[in-house]
Amino acid sequence: MAQWNLSVDLRGQGTSLARSLQQSARHARTLATAVRAADQQTAALGRTSRTTANNLNQLSRASASSARGLRQAATAARDVDQTLASVARSSRTAGSNLNTLSRQAASASRDLRQIALAAAEARRALDHIERRIQVRI
Repeated sequence: MAQWNLSVDLRGQGTSLARSLQQSARHARTLATAVRAADQQTAALGRTSRTTANNLNQLSRASASSARGLRQAATAARDVDQTLASVARSSRTAGSNLNTLSRQAASASRDLRQIALAAAEARRALDHIERRIQVRI
């Protein structure tokens, strides 16, 4: 800001002119003080404005980073959801396979019991035949 120097050297007669000049000088000093204060406040406002701009830029970068993180989290959540759906399908398939295996095991158990009964009956029949053969000899 431009610096102003005002130098007034007036000589006059009478007290009213002297008083008027003194008042004008006091007023000029008051105005100069007010101008310096306004200049300081303007400089402070400029610093505050730059600080605010820097903070807004940092906030913008942090917001963009958060948005990227949220997008990555959403992608990961979709991947987890797909994996869980796949596990659920595999679980249903495994359950169905276990039910089939259970039915087959029950059927095999019945077949083995029938074979065991048939073997026991065949054994009794062979024992009976053997006794009859020994008796005739």
